[in-house]
Amino acid sequence: MEIQNQLTSSPDKIQEEYYVPSDEEKADVDLVFKFLEQAKKDREKYDKDWDRWEKYYDGQQWEQQRPAGKAMPVANVIRRTIQSIFPIMTDAKPGFDVLAKTPMDYNFADLLSTLIHGWWGIRAMNNTLVNTIMQCLFYNVGIQKVVWDEELEGGLGDVRVDDIDPRDIFVAKNTIDFDKNCPFVIHRMWKPLGELKRLFPEKAKYITLTGEDKEKQAKRITSYDGNVQVVSPIDKKAKYPLSTDNSSGDSDIVEIYEAWINDNTLVEEDLKDEDGTTKRVSKKRFPLGKIITVTANRVLLQSSGNPRKDGRKPFIRYVDMIRPNRFYGDGEIEQLYEVQKMINRTLALIYDCMNLMGNPVWVVDTSSGVDTDKLSNLVGMIIEKNPGSEVKRDMAPPVPGYIVDFYKEIMKLADETSGIHDVTQGRAPTGITAASAISELQEAAQTRLRPKERNLNTSLTQLGHLIINTMMQYYTTTRVVRVTKKSGWPDFFEFYFKDSEQGTQYVKREYRYDEEQKKYISAQDWLESGYSKGDFDIDVQSGTSLPFAKDKKQQLALSLYDKKAIDQRDLLDKLDWEKRDETIKRMDMAAGMMPQPAPQTIP
Repeated sequence: MEIQNQLTSSPDKIQEEYYVPSDEEKADVDLVFKFLEQAKKDREKYDKDWDRWEKYYDGQQWEQQRPAGKAMPVANVIRRTIQSIFPIMTDAKPGFDVLAKTPMDYNFADLLSTLIHGWWGIRAMNNTLVNTIMQCLFYNVGIQKVVWDEELEGGLGDVRVDDIDPRDIFVAKNTIDFDKNCPFVIHRMWKPLGELKRLFPEKAKYITLTGEDKEKQAKRITSYDGNVQVVSPIDKKAKYPLSTDNSSGDSDIVEIYEAWINDNTLVEEDLKDEDGTTKRVSKKRFPLGKIITVTANRVLLQSSGNPRKDGRKPFIRYVDMIRPNRFYGDGEIEQLYEVQKMINRTLALIYDCMNLMGNPVWVVDTSSGVDTDKLSNLVGMIIEKNPGSEVKRDMAPPVPGYIVDFYKEIMKLADETSGIHDVTQGRAPTGITAASAISELQEAAQTRLRPKERNLNTSLTQLGHLIINTMMQYYTTTRVVRVTKKSGWPDFFEFYFKDSEQGTQYVKREYRYDEEQKKYISAQDWLESGYSKGDFDIDVQSGTSLPFAKDKKQQLALSLYDKKAIDQRDLLDKLDWEKRDETIKRMDMAAGMMPQPAPQTIP
């Protein structure tokens, strides 16, 4: 009743304590929730089974409880298949290098490759990529997000790649990829209440927990009001202490939606031609797109242009197997789901037959004088009966052979569906002993795995472009990079990027270890590169990690070396020799000490 009186008596107080959006803010909020409902409805046919597939991977594959005495066995083909595919796709440690498209960008691309190699290990990208690949094997899609985190590197900031739950990403109906026919992407997130109030101080009093009623919101606003100094978000020196109320701390989580939208809103402005005449033209208000952030309680936190200079949406899609012109692909569990059910049901039938028929029944004459309650299948049991009567055990027939044959056929169907065979798992195929035949089968066994690798390479290429563009945009303050070599002291250099209308250039200074002075010294003054537009190629480093494939590559390298098609350095590279640099150095020294042939004179 108190809240009702406030709403009817004081319009100014309503605006102060309760969020009343402007027409423009309301339009942004309505747009986000309109897109959200459309995306949820379209995704229902995919995500309705995701929880079930997780249970199947964990072995919880009987969806209905069977009667007492009925077996519920599980031969988890799904887990076996995923655990066979997963290491093949990840043991090779996928990554990428940066290549220049023009000769002028060669040094720039070399610098970026050095940055990427160091950054990949610091940010533990192998673990992040492992999680994403497991997602696309589980579900219809795996998602990563490239963000700029200002809190990393001691406040200097760095690029961060997050592994996103596919349940929290919503796209338009006809979306193919994040950069193909994708009018919007909505990312559902949960953020601490205190963090949101620090990030958006001008909306702090309106940010409440999802699902709170009006009375609780009013109490929270009252407890928080007066403790926040509302300042501009760009004022780095301003302070706005939080309320001491525990309900405003980081222990409470708020559901928010971050929407990346292609904005087609047009605005008109006056432009002057070369002759000085003015004409009215229309252009997009946000040509690079728009980002809108709202809470689940429909409070607008921000609405502005895309902060990325490349205009991309910061998401990457990974799929196990592509569906033509579809955003969602096919995962491994989806393919094996029906086969897995048939395997379990057939195995349960075999178990039930064994339970029923494995313990023979007793046949006892009514005049035998034997207490049937005392009969059991104990070894060495003695039975006393009346003369002329009979007590015996009647052996049941065995499990029908066609059931066992059917079970074998289903298991074979599972292998054919998944593409994982004996040779893929390191077992010799039955009935084949010739080495050449086994090698051919090993090569053929990768037929189903190669498309997965190509899909992974496509996603890694997109990831590379996003990371590079983010680095070139935000690496504007001086930072130090260590270049670790396989032997000797590591090299260091410090650099930063400068952006202008001509493009982006780096400013760099190298440091090398001086053996005489026993310290690092500057090898050169600050060096400025030429301008680059940031248009680079991405060379993805991935491939099968099957042992036989590695052996074939090494044998090929040895063969090429024997034929003098490659030199010793190339051979050591192909063999991935652990002490390559030291070996090459000793070879060079030995070659320098060899006597040189006398020069020949031409008569």
